Amino acid sequence: MARIRTAERSRWLRRAGAESERPRPGALVALGVGAVVFALVVWFAFWLGFERMRPDLGLDAALRLGDAPAVGLAGEQPEWELIEEGEPAAGRGPQYASTPDDGSAICVLTWQVGSVTPGSIDLSAAMTDLTATRAVLAAAGLPSADGDRVRVRTDHDETLELLHLPQQRADGLIAATASRAFVGSHHYLIVSLICEEGGDVSAVRMNDVLGGVEVRLDIAA
Repeated sequence: MARIRTAERSRWLRRAGAESERPRPGALVALGVGAVVFALVVWFAFWLGFERMRPDLGLDAALRLGDAPAVGLAGEQPEWELIEEGEPAAGRGPQYASTPDDGSAICVLTWQVGSVTPGSIDLSAAMTDLTATRAVLAAAGLPSADGDRVRVRTDHDETLELLHLPQQRADGLIAATASRAFVGSHHYLIVSLICEEGGDVSAVRMNDVLGGVEVRLDIAA
């Protein structure tokens, strides 16, 4: 009798173990809900990060200004020392030289703003500021193909996207420009970074430099 009961008990335990290994509907539902919630959280985090990466005033927009943009350093910038005053009436900005104390290459930061007339540059076929920017750069004899996108803050605390391109020079210096033309009003701005050989004018460096620059815009409705 004891052996029978032992055998029955063993069968019952095996059956109970098998039952416990079977997935229960409630557990499956919980796992499914958890997976959906996790996917939504991941998607939202990705979307939020993507939205933060997008500039407020991208190059693919078509902006119109009421007046030429104004460029200046945002507050005190110990990295830059004024070496030459600009000519605001001519749209030529001041020149600032970097003041490195680690022996790195010296760079010069300057900019130019203004507008073009339909007679000088035809922007009638340009649908966005990006195509207008390339047209203005090409007309000025500057590189206009390809390029990276960099950003600068405006006086309204928005991010303005500029087109970054290396600039060819014959004097042994290296340079790059960060530019934007506004197709709706034919205004433009060109920020130039010029360095000694061995200096850094990459898009990463230009973004870092533009972090200390502010652009004042009068965006027309």
